[in-house]
Amino acid sequence: MQTRDYREQKIINTDTKELAVVETIGDLPQGFMLFEDYKLTDEYIQQQVEDEAEIQKIQIISEIETLDIKRIRAICEPETRDDGKPWLQYYTEQIVELREKLQEL
Repeated sequence: MQTRDYREQKIINTDTKELAVVETIGDLPQGFMLFEDYKLTDEYIQQQVEDEAEIQKIQIISEIETLDIKRIRAICEPETRDDGKPWLQYYTEQIVELREKLQEL
């Protein structure tokens, strides 16, 4: 029987999600699997989808905060855009769109 050599490969504890690198020849420790194999599991794929949605939420919230600051300025300085639309209305519409995207996530 041939001894398996996983040295230098990443492994993951399937319970704790602890990552490690194999340093010795032989079978994987109990409860661990190769990280490359774990990336193909439904659990990992679902976590990636959830993480991406969270990143999108954070980005949208940041954009809303930036637009809120611009809206405050637009209230103080009521000017119109080149298309004749007031800046306050333009920023408010942008925020409404972003909040709708946020609700979809």
